[in-house]
Amino acid sequence: MKLLRYGSPGQEKPGLLDADGAIRDLSGILPDLAGDALAPAALAKIAGIDPATLPKVAGNPRLGPPVTGMKNLVCIGLNYADHAAETGAPIPKEPIVFLKSLNALSGPNDDVVIPRNSVKTDWEVELCIIIGTRAKYVSEENALDHVAGYAVGNDVSEREWQAERGGAWDKGKGFDTFGPIGPWLVTKDEVPDPQNLAMFCDVDGVRQQDGSTRTMIFGVKQVIAYVSQCITLNPGDVIFTGTPPGVGLGKKPSPVFLKAGQVMKLGIAGLGEQQQKMRAAACALVLLLPGIAAAQQQRQQAPRQDDLATQVERNMRTCLGTSQDSGLAARCMDAQRATIAPRLDAAVERLLATQQDPGRRAALADVQAAWVTYRDRRCDFAGSNPERGENAAADRAACHLQFDLGRVVEIEQLLAPPPAPRPQQQRR
Repeated sequence: MKLLRYGSPGQEKPGLLDADGAIRDLSGILPDLAGDALAPAALAKIAGIDPATLPKVAGNPRLGPPVTGMKNLVCIGLNYADHAAETGAPIPKEPIVFLKSLNALSGPNDDVVIPRNSVKTDWEVELCIIIGTRAKYVSEENALDHVAGYAVGNDVSEREWQAERGGAWDKGKGFDTFGPIGPWLVTKDEVPDPQNLAMFCDVDGVRQQDGSTRTMIFGVKQVIAYVSQCITLNPGDVIFTGTPPGVGLGKKPSPVFLKAGQVMKLGIAGLGEQQQKMRAAACALVLLLPGIAAAQQQRQQAPRQDDLATQVERNMRTCLGTSQDSGLAARCMDAQRATIAPRLDAAVERLLATQQDPGRRAALADVQAAWVTYRDRRCDFAGSNPERGENAAADRAACHLQFDLGRVVEIEQLLAPPPAPRPQQQRR
């Protein structure tokens, strides 16, 4: 069987892929593909259902990770002899075990977010083992008894954080979206020999990895048995088993890493394919928050001011929702800037009107013009970084909104009348 989960993030439903490639809804049979639903008896029950009797899912819904409720995302490093050779590392004498953050888990075709300031994000196609029953201190002979199935995985890696920042590999492996799995879980009965699976990874249509699980140093049985000695494996846990040669780090004469806008496509024979677009880390509200915080601090010092900073923050959150789309973020911020523009103009006019002397009024107008010039140059610079890719427009918009918001609060605080003195309490 090919079992999957479909729907919006956090609202996925269980399903299966029928012989015609259509998704059939399993939510009337089981709540989700997690825990006991991955045990042999539960899988056998699903296998006994005629897919034609299940509701057919219309359209082309998003696919989420094929399992949920896991406690561990375990990874094995340098587990292919040819991959170890390309990196210049010695062949490990024992499996190199590390963990991915559960926040790294993502759907097979979801965007992969390049971390902020990263210049060494890399690809790794991997065979994933999906555990079906609890495994602790198991032998190699019994290891496959604990397997529910297999899936395609992409162990996305940030090499600087992995190797150059000190400490364990986990830091370079656990960023959000760095663990796409799917498109589905293929039950182990459809994979008679997990040590003979061809696998590939393309970047922008160019083949980068072209390998096979035949060159694993430690096979599936060995990996499960070894990991179970130190980590109790639970139903739904996933083991990334290592990657074949062809990663960006190993390219000669110099490494090649991913950039925003590039597309990865990867697959394993019999297990399906997945595809992710690279996206720079969303910056919109994050970049705006320092300006909001500064404006709110100014407001606290002048409590009679309208709570403009909080209004902007609330409106931005409403406009963006849960989206991380940089184009939407730029449009939301431009709309907020247009909303406060009349208030900024009015504040500047009121400030100029405080100067009765024409010379001083003209000098103050020059100061405001210089501020506008500085703002525009600063924001043009912020929005012209080529490494920010499609996020550049959001950077520029965030900069402009932050400047204008701060200027409004600054001027209105300056023009606010002093607070009335508090009446003194009479001493008794």
